[in-house]
Amino acid sequence: MALSNNVIAAISFVAMLLSIPIIGAGIWLATEPDNSCVKILQWPVIILGMLILKVAIAGFVGAFWRIPWLLIIYLIGMLILIILLACLTIFIYMVTVRGSGHLAPSRAYLEYRLDDFSALASPEGSKFV
Repeated sequence: MALSNNVIAAISFVAMLLSIPIIGAGIWLATEPDNSCVKILQWPVIILGMLILKVAIAGFVGAFWRIPWLLIIYLIGMLILIILLACLTIFIYMVTVRGSGHLAPSRAYLEYRLDDFSALASPEGSKFV
């Protein structure tokens, strides 16, 4: 049992370290020029990073000091975060699936705007309604 607690503590510690760049990315988005994607994403990214940090701290403390109720909170919190990240991935796919990206100057990738997205206007619109 001690080995599994050490593994959970190590994974939680890595999650704590990885949440810091997520929070930093949200703060960086807040300093960028305003467009629709930045306005929508800056606070959710910061909140997601903070939630990952809090859940990882609960998992680390629960595993390190063997507190079962903290480990239960950690497992439920991670399940909720995984579901939220899956929803975010589906949302990003829905916005970019039509391929309506615009060329951005000096960028190797296409720029997408939320104004171009409409579930009703897409050829597959009936699937999303």
